[in-house]
Amino acid sequence: GDGWEYAVWVEGWNSQVLQADPDTLEPKVYSEATSGLKYALEAGNTAVVIRVPLSFLPEGDPAEWGYAAAVLGQEGYPSEGVWRVRDVSLYAAQYTFGGGPADVNHTRIIDLILPEGTEPDQAALLSAYPTASGLISDLAADDFAQVPLLLPEK
Repeated sequence: GDGWEYAVWVEGWNSQVLQADPDTLEPKVYSEATSGLKYALEAGNTAVVIRVPLSFLPEGDPAEWGYAAAVLGQEGYPSEGVWRVRDVSLYAAQYTFGGGPADVNHTRIIDLILPEGTEPDQAALLSAYPTASGLISDLAADDFAQVPLLLPEK
């Protein structure tokens, strides 16, 4: 019910629009939309503005869609199974964030956009998952924290 169809991935070196493939459950690069993707740091360094032409997205009213927006750290040499996302370990080190638990499936999300007053709050949402060990590639979606979509008010 809260799965994704498109993801806008913005980083300095590998920005792209991804489209979910329902047959393989793997994302694929949506080349046409990626070519139209524009992003810039707003004057005063207060916001990153991201633009994807509506012509590349499905028909419908974007005001009726659900969204999730998160900030993660970019990593050029990521751990297995986490794309280009910087690790969060128990202790901070060079090129590693600190403050994470000692398991393989904790979130690497640094900040999540949620409506004010959301219950449970961000910390509770991102720490609600069953602790796992082993290989991250052996885990399923339910083994990770679930991020709710921001939905329009009805």
